[in-house]
Formats: sequence, structure tokens, C-alpha cells
Amino acid sequence: MLPAKKFLGFLLPAYLLISCLVGSCSVLSEPTPTPQPPGLVSTIAAQTWSAFESANPVTPTSTISPFATPGPTETPTVTMTPTVTDTPVLQLTLQPSLTYPVPLRSPWPSVTPTQIACNVAQFVQDVTIPDGTRMSPNKRFVKIWRIMNTGTCSWGKHYTFDFASGERMKGIETGLPHRVDPGEMVDIAVSMVSPGQAGDHYGYWMLKVNDSLFGSGNKGDKGFSVKIIVTYKSSLP
Repeated sequence: MLPAKKFLGFLLPAYLLISCLVGSCSVLSEPTPTPQPPGLVSTIAAQTWSAFESANPVTPTSTISPFATPGPTETPTVTMTPTVTDTPVLQLTLQPSLTYPVPLRSPWPSVTPTQIACNVAQFVQDVTIPDGTRMSPNKRFVKIWRIMNTGTCSWGKHYTFDFASGERMKGIETGLPHRVDPGEMVDIAVSMVSPGQAGDHYGYWMLKVNDSLFGSGNKGDKGFSVKIIVTYKSSLP
């Protein structure tokens, strides 16, 4: 459609032309136009345009639907999102530990080295007449002990081997055959006679110095034994 101003500018000359043709008026004899009301021209123009539209109907070339034609329907694609399962977290519950009083440590006691006695001996073996030997009554025999000096003092000529306890069996005190230094061994022999009565007989002998006896053991208070079994001749093998 034409704008209103342009339409009125087109319509007014046409209106004047048509008026002259209808009224068979001449320009020379046209009377002085009577002033028209302000809205009359617009009314006449509207009526003229309406008559024009009736005489010249406009055939629409296309019909515009107020609604948009929907396009092809799209099928929504469903994407499956995997559900993330939280890994369970292992929670450790700490139990209160029992607290025990820690005893205070006393300073380490000073270690005093064990002092080796001056006079101490150690039994090595029975050279003759081991303990439990059988023999007839009133029989003379010689008992020999092998002994080691485990003390710190040497055994000289003033050391003797003497009876300590039990049965003497007619044995007599004897001296050492030679000097015995610490760590050395000596064989000491004593002559004895078996008792006249049958049975078990035993005695203990020890070393002596300055009227003091000593023997084996940590304290040197154990004697060296002689043990025999007296039997009658008929019972001997």
C-alpha cells in the first residue's frame, strides 16, 4: 500500500479531474471554490479510494498463514549417562590404646668383673679307680686324680693333698710331684686300702695350703672323691 501522504497527493488531482468531467465545468468559468471543512477532503479521498478498490479488486497472490508450518519432527536422541557409584571409603575406627605406665629405668649397674680366686682347682678325670669300682675287702690300691690349676696362684712344694671327709681308707697326706702354675694339670696319687666290710665306701680329698683346704667349684669348696664297692670273693666276677 502507498503511504497516506503520497496517496492523498495522488488522489487530489484525480478528484479534481473527475469533478470537472462530471460537472462539465470549464476552468475559465469555475466559480471560486467554497472553503471546505478540514475533514471533508480526507472523507472524500477515502470514499474515492474505496470506489477505486471496488472497481479494481486486488487478487491476492498468496495466503500467508499466521501459523508457521512445523518442520520435520526430530526424534530426540537419548544419551544414557552412566551413574557413577561412589567407591565406599573404608573408615578405620581407632580404639583407644591402653597406656601402661613405663617404669623408669634405673641406671645400669656397674659390672664388676669376677675376681678369680688365688687357690681353686678343677677335676679333669679319674686316671685310676673310677667311682663305682668293685674290689675285695682289705685290698691295697692307688687312686690317681688328674687336676687342673684354675686359680691365679702357682702351687709349690708347700701345697699338699690331704683327706677332707668321709672314709680315709688308710690314705695318707701327700705332696705334689712338681710345681703347678695356673692353667697347668697335675696327676696326684694316694695309696689306700679297701675296708673289710662289704658295701659302698667313699671319701673326699682336697688340696691344702697354710692349713686351709680348697678344691673345685666356683667357691673351691668341693672335694675330689674316691668311691668303691667292697664285695666278698664269692660275689666277684
